[in-house]
Amino acid sequence: MNFDNDELLISRALETLESGAEGAAILDGVNKKLAARRGKLRRRTAAIAIAAAALLVTGCAAALGGLDWLGGVLGDLGFTDVMEPVEQSVSDFGIEFSLVGAQRFDDTVLAYVTVQDVDGRGRVNGNCYIKVKGSGCYTRSVDQVYFDEEGQLAAYELNLELSPEFEGDTLELALESIDYTDGYSAALGELPVIRDLPIELDPEAVASGPDVAAGGMLPVTKGREIEGMDSAMLGSVGTVGGNTAVQLLFSAHGDLNWYTIRYVYLENEEGEVVEADEESLKYSYFLDGNLQPVDLISPEVDYMYGCQQFVFELSPEELEGYTMYVRGSYNKFVAGDWNISVKLDDTAIQKSFTSDIAVGGYLIEDVKFELSPVGFRMTGRVDEPEALELLRSYRVYIVTDGHTYGVRDSSMSWETDGSFDGYYAYWRTAPPESISAIEFGRAFTIELNES
Repeated sequence: MNFDNDELLISRALETLESGAEGAAILDGVNKKLAARRGKLRRRTAAIAIAAAALLVTGCAAALGGLDWLGGVLGDLGFTDVMEPVEQSVSDFGIEFSLVGAQRFDDTVLAYVTVQDVDGRGRVNGNCYIKVKGSGCYTRSVDQVYFDEEGQLAAYELNLELSPEFEGDTLELALESIDYTDGYSAALGELPVIRDLPIELDPEAVASGPDVAAGGMLPVTKGREIEGMDSAMLGSVGTVGGNTAVQLLFSAHGDLNWYTIRYVYLENEEGEVVEADEESLKYSYFLDGNLQPVDLISPEVDYMYGCQQFVFELSPEELEGYTMYVRGSYNKFVAGDWNISVKLDDTAIQKSFTSDIAVGGYLIEDVKFELSPVGFRMTGRVDEPEALELLRSYRVYIVTDGHTYGVRDSSMSWETDGSFDGYYAYWRTAPPESISAIEFGRAFTIELNES
């Protein structure tokens, strides 16, 4: 199955020219591999809902403390001083997901969450990445800011962008899955690769299985488990347009491996190879608990299984002596249903101004800047694509209270008419009234006290 891991975030380093924050001395327990996305386009992907399960909703179970505790851990690098405490928790599959605090700033939501393996099975570590979704919002960044090995608890900072369609004051926040691609797999001594895994097929079962027209999908059924592919099983076998068709079925809940299948083929003892139809490698089907297809475009849709169907230009009568082989990779996950509903107080943009900026030999007029305590937004329109490319390439810094700080996260989108929308997140709380300048590398500086 092809699952999007483009949002796996890599290690980041504090980019500070002159800082009053002693980032390296916060705590030994603070994870030093903070993850962030830098300079990537804003992704606007459809939210995928995980099937509902029985949930235990309690008060926040962060045994180490709540928002005040986390603020002490993060020191000058956190945003807890501009957040409202929430303290809600949900549990599923022995994983507790807690929302410690959250705050809205116009279209930006910052939140701190913790994830803990309450069963003590080592499924939360200092390298795992969580995939979070919210109703009517997009994820800008997910950073692990603390890890307690003994308690198997990790804390994360979320930076979310509300969509223009977001209405009301309630955000449905959900933990979709925990990804162990780096840390967990390595800790188990496993490589996340499946290479030429053999799967025996029964020609008689294929011949007696369902037959559908070319381009069709076999009715999905559960078959036997596949040795060497945890959380995977055979689905239906039969024929599509008279050719051999085989389904692989994948669970989408609990402790599991999610697979990206790269290459599937049949081979006999003489070394003759029949490759799967290339088109069949491109598509995954998502199914509910009754093995019926679901449409993931709708965020309300739940799914329990994923399925891929492979078709070979070989009749069942010609299948004798062939073995199917699968090649690809996998990621370890815990996937379940952790949902929290939180009411958001909107702290409006606290400073707004427009300025002309010179980018290379180009002048961009009437660029709008909107500042909040956690970041700033820059919107405008440019006629020359080269000017926009230059603007995107600059490293951005803010000058506040006499110190210069690099911004932590940035994202920029643009339309075909030349309009652009950039967002830049801070490392620490920076009240708009404290910011005296915004620097774009060595190219230009915007003095706020002159705006």
